[in-house]
Amino acid sequence: MRVFVSGPWKTQIGVAEFALLATAVIIAATLAFWLTPETVRLQGLAFSAEGAAKHPAYDEFFTYHRVARALYVINLGFGITLLCMKVRKWVR
Repeated sequence: MRVFVSGPWKTQIGVAEFALLATAVIIAATLAFWLTPETVRLQGLAFSAEGAAKHPAYDEFFTYHRVARALYVINLGFGITLLCMKVRKWVR
């Protein structure tokens, strides 16, 4: 609805907003298609490991897990920043 009132979408989104959105989409795609499946695979290996193999399996799993969680938090920050940018633009 806002597009019809304010004109074409190209005039409503700035370069910074577009770059932030594109970065967030790239991070989400990385998480969904590469990092999360690999983390799930490593989690399965870590939980099924026995004896001396358990510690290295957990170390490898948690390395991927930390990266995935950090990317989720960064993406959340990007989303909040994008929302703040849009609200600031709407208020003007």
